[in-house]
This record gives sequence, structure tokens and C-alpha cells, in this order.
Amino acid sequence: MHFYPMKMTPCFKDYLWGGDALKWVFGKDSGFDVTAESWELSAHEGGSSIIAAGEFAGQDFKSFICAHPEAVGSRFSGGDFPVLIKFLDVNTMLSVQVHPSDETALKGEQGKAEVWYIADAAPGAYIYYGLDKEVAKEDFMRMVEDGTVCECLHKEPVEPGQVWFITPGVVHSAVGGVLVAEVQQSSNTTFRVYDFDRTDAAGNKRELHLKRACDVMTFKPVRCGDMRINSSVYARGYTYENLFECSYFKLDRIKLEGGLLLKADSVSFNALMCMRGGGGIVFEGEGYEFKAGDCYFIPAGMGKYELKGRAEMLLTRL
Repeated sequence: MHFYPMKMTPCFKDYLWGGDALKWVFGKDSGFDVTAESWELSAHEGGSSIIAAGEFAGQDFKSFICAHPEAVGSRFSGGDFPVLIKFLDVNTMLSVQVHPSDETALKGEQGKAEVWYIADAAPGAYIYYGLDKEVAKEDFMRMVEDGTVCECLHKEPVEPGQVWFITPGVVHSAVGGVLVAEVQQSSNTTFRVYDFDRTDAAGNKRELHLKRACDVMTFKPVRCGDMRINSSVYARGYTYENLFECSYFKLDRIKLEGGLLLKADSVSFNALMCMRGGGGIVFEGEGYEFKAGDCYFIPAGMGKYELKGRAEMLLTRL
């Protein structure tokens, strides 16, 4: 079996809080009036990305991984592909929501730890992250019912380049025009707490999951802070920065200013998202072009490859 750098075609979601930033920033045309999410690397049952070119062109990523689990790497213990990588265009207001952990998820649910990389933010944009102070469960539920729940949430301004770890159990939201690159466990388990009393195109309010949310939620303040850079390597042609690590995935940022040699060993795949600029991946003498918004899956065990160009890229590994 001959693996190669695989450009991905995303699966799109048209949730009502989306906009058109994915189209005008990255040239992604979903065909929807609004686009909230593009699932760039996904083997989730809710929507699989598609391999765009090469030997496996047209194959959905879920089927590919089922047939070739070795492409995930030796850290993969089998089962479902472990991560989901996406872009979010929070044009208006993401619902106030919370995700369970592996420990608090019930049968049929999946834990969902996620990290947000702020790709762009409109002036005045912000996120809600946890509570401002400890709140009793009963008081929190009452504030949801009377529409004042945002008064007890911790508010933080956002700007491009910030990294936020959305810990399971931490209630959160984003407001006012935020473009996010998100790496998460491969889960779509979200408990909606509050949706700003809005309705969809048919005039219906979206379902809330307040009781289940309160079962998994942390009612004490949790502070994440801006975790921009853990470590950096500066060299001719690139800057390589470790942004975040947890037990589920690692996230690095590459500022490419010429060239960088990388290796996909047998331990983990590499997933590359181009955030700005462009260039190419060179593997075995072949070139694979990338531009802002593109996502490539580099199978585990593929070996050495080179990045060339001028670009800002995110690299996800297990």
C-alpha cells in the first residue's frame, strides 16, 4: 500500500449561528446560505470528509480509516478515528453549551475535549469560558429560565493566535464574529444550556438540554488563560511552536518562511491545516499544493516530507 499526502474535502454544517467567513476567507463554498462549520478531517458518523485526489480520491475518510487503521499510527488503539478537526465561523452567537468528559458521558454519548485556535476575530468579539464565581446548581438553572444566565459567565476578549482549551464540564460560548480552528475528540455530544431565545427559519426554538448539562457541568470557576506557546524552535526557513498537548492530541504551529523537513513516523499521523499563505508539500519528488483553508492528512509511516512556501500552519498529532 502506497500512502501519500491526502488533501481533504470537508463536510459542511449550516447551523443558524454561522455566516459567510469560510467563503470569503478560505474560498469554501458549501452551497448553504450560512455556513457554521467545515469538518476538515472527520471520520465521524455525523459527517465524513472526503479524500480529494490520488489513489483514494472520492473515498470517504471513515471508510479509508476502517480499511487502513495503520494510517492512524501505533498510538491508535482501534475503534473510531480519535479526533475531529474543523473550522467554525461564529458569526453571531454560539449557544451557551457544555460537553461531557469520558467519565461523565453516558452510554451512547462520547466525551468531548476540544481546543480552539482563534484564527480571526472581529473588534469586540469575546468568549464565555466557565463561571465568574461559584454558583449553586439550582440558582444556575433559575438564571437560565429567566434569561440572565450570561450574567454569571466569565467573559474574555479574543484575538487571533489565542489558544483555549475547552475542558469537558466547562460551560462556554463565543459571540460577535470569531473564526476558529478546532481540534477535538471525535464527538458531537453537546448539551445546549441557553440559546439566547432565538428561533430558526421556521420560527422554532432549538432544543435545550439543561438537566443533562447540569449533570456534567462544573459549577466552580475554571480559568484557562491564553496558552499561546509552550515551546519554540527557531531556524532558517521556519518557526516551530508547541501550542497545546493533552491526552487526546497535540497541537503545533508552523510559521513557514522557506522550508521545513518533517516526518510522519509509525506512531501518529500528521494533520496539516493551512491558516494563512500557501506553498506545497514535497514527497518522493511529487508536489502537493496548499493554500489558506486547506487540510492534508499525512498517514502514519509515510516517512519524510518537506513543506515549502510562506504560510502559517497548524499540525495535529496524537
